Order: sequence, then C-alpha cells, then structure tokens
Amino acid sequence: MGGVGKTQLAADYARAAWNEGSLDVLVWASASAQSPVVSAYAQAGVELCRADPEDPEQAAKQFLAWLAPKPGHRPCRWLIVLDDVSDPNDLIVHPDEPGNRYSLWPPANPHGRTLLTTRRRDAALFGARRRRGLRAVRPHLGGNADVAVIITNGRVTGPAVTFAQQQRLHVVDRQTLAVWASGSRPLWELLRAVPPPRRPTSLS
Repeated sequence: MGGVGKTQLAADYARAAWNEGSLDVLVWASASAQSPVVSAYAQAGVELCRADPEDPEQAAKQFLAWLAPKPGHRPCRWLIVLDDVSDPNDLIVHPDEPGNRYSLWPPANPHGRTLLTTRRRDAALFGARRRRGLRAVRPHLGGNADVAVIITNGRVTGPAVTFAQQQRLHVVDRQTLAVWASGSRPLWELLRAVPPPRRPTSLS
C-alpha cells in the first residue's frame, strides 16, 4: 500500500513522542530486509549496552535483551519503528537453526512501544485475496504486542472495519495517531475495547 505517507506518519508520530519528552530511547530501523534491522539494533546495542561492534548479531541480541523490563531498575520508555516491513519472516533470524533462532520483534514491555509500517498490498484490508498478508503479519504482532493497530492516511471502508474486527486489529487514522503521540491521552482511551496495559509486577 504505497503512496499513502506511512513513513511520514510514523516519522510524525516518533517526532511528536520524542519532542513531548515521553521517550528515553528512539530507534528507527528500515525493515525492507533483515540486515538493516539487525544493523540498527546492533548500533543501538553498541551505544547503549557497550556491545562489541565487530559482532552485529550479538550486539542486536544484547539490545533486545536490554529492552525487556527488569525488576528493580528504572523503567526505560522506548519506541522502536520498523519502517516498510516487506516480509514478516524477515523478523526471524536463522529460522531453520533452532539453536541460533531469535526474533527481531521487541520484547513485551509496559513502557515500550513498537510501530510497524508496511507497503504490502495484501495487507491493505481490501478483497479476500489481499487478506492473507495481514494474517501473516498478525502472529508477529500478537505474540508480544498488547495492541495491534493498522495506521491509515485515508478513509476506512466498511469491509476494512469488518476485517479488522475479525482479526482483532484496530484502525488508527492520522488524527488519532497525533493525539496518541502527544501523550495527552493513553491508547486505551482512544480505541474501543482496548484493555489498559497490564501493571508491571515482580515477575514481569
């Protein structure tokens, strides 16, 4: 679904969240392939975790581990933007090697946010043939995401709303995104049927 300003929407959201002071860490990763995501994470790992720059994969793993909430530590508010995901399978590194396999999807964290954009036409929510792509992305979102949303820069049709409800997705337009990014209202107040985030516990 190219040409609707998805990257610009994501950039506006990230910029607003950063300028509002609601973030401690912001990482933007071009996700059209796997290697740029690993590189972005590795750079963050070097800068934030003193990871070895000569071992990008290990540095990326250290950064992902650093994002996870840790009892007794000051919460870190982060936003990871995965821009232009071409293939959701790219978010899995070494899928055929059980001992080395790991996911590039950020860990669940009540203080963290992940924003994904994609131009896949089969994720456009229009037509039966195009629904498969979104179903392919949904497991990656649902595994660690508290809320899965689709961002649109245009109008939302009736079939799109129906399909979003069937897939337990929420459609977010530019206005809703701007309010969310400003930090003035939490997401669960802006979207219907979205439960409040779970409170962190000693086990989270």
